[in-house]
Amino acid sequence: MSYIQPEGLIRGTHQFQSKHSNQFLFSVDDDPTVKLLCTQASRPTVSFSEIAIPHINKTRYEAGRPTYEPLNISLIDYIVPSTSQYVSAWLATQGEIFTGRMGYSAFYRRKCTLELLDPVGAVIEKWDYLNCFLLSANFGEVSWENEQPMQIQLSIRYDDVIQRF
Repeated sequence: MSYIQPEGLIRGTHQFQSKHSNQFLFSVDDDPTVKLLCTQASRPTVSFSEIAIPHINKTRYEAGRPTYEPLNISLIDYIVPSTSQYVSAWLATQGEIFTGRMGYSAFYRRKCTLELLDPVGAVIEKWDYLNCFLLSANFGEVSWENEQPMQIQLSIRYDDVIQRF
């Protein structure tokens, strides 16, 4: 089967617009305030195990279960609304520090959304991370020698991810 090139590709008049890694929004439970705080996020990383099936004198392979790597994000810690209080409240739904009680997964699991934007701000790619919970939260260090905004590093585990478009 031959490949048919559009006229624009032959003449070099085509225009491809690449996606830029600094044009994105990240939200938790569709909360618009959290979209303003995220400075770094990652798209999904998935790997499949392999299943070996011995057959006579050779081995066939099939794909096994998918495993998703945790989602790592960075948030700027604003005074108002307080990002550290938001993250602390989420952590408290997973487990209480004072009593040692653990929370029900129905209360601490969230839906996270990563939206990539085009140059004018329209959403061009959308990922929904389902059943998210916090694996770790690093609230950062303070230093008299550093003038950078405070950031919170989160590692988020999720069950499934869906690319909407």
